Amino acid sequence: MMINYKLIFKDLETFHILGTCTVNQHLHARKISLDFIDRDNFIKSLHTDPKMHGLNAMSISDITGIPRATVIRKLKKLVAQKNLSIDNKKHYRLTGSFLKTLMPLQKIVIAKLAYFSTQVFNLHLFSKKD
Repeated sequence: MMINYKLIFKDLETFHILGTCTVNQHLHARKISLDFIDRDNFIKSLHTDPKMHGLNAMSISDITGIPRATVIRKLKKLVAQKNLSIDNKKHYRLTGSFLKTLMPLQKIVIAKLAYFSTQVFNLHLFSKKD
């Protein structure tokens, strides 16, 4: 999974920073409303809801353990790529443009993870002696 994401982001810190912003908005979206109809509308709300809170660079640094200077440099790169936007309070939010890139890759990663989980489960299941 990490290798596939590294191909897109070129380094794992950038992936981790974008992932932290994604998780923050996901958790906040669940607090705002629990009545999303389907997955697509929920994902759309992550980057279109005006009530959605972003994270500042210091919070991202604290959460990830990545030095603040590195976080700021990676955030600038993500903003330049239009994966994140920054508001007047210096909070970073998802823009949604990354969905076109990540959604196809996410399907591959989930399929590989499902295959791996099945193999581990079967190995554990069949290794037990009755």
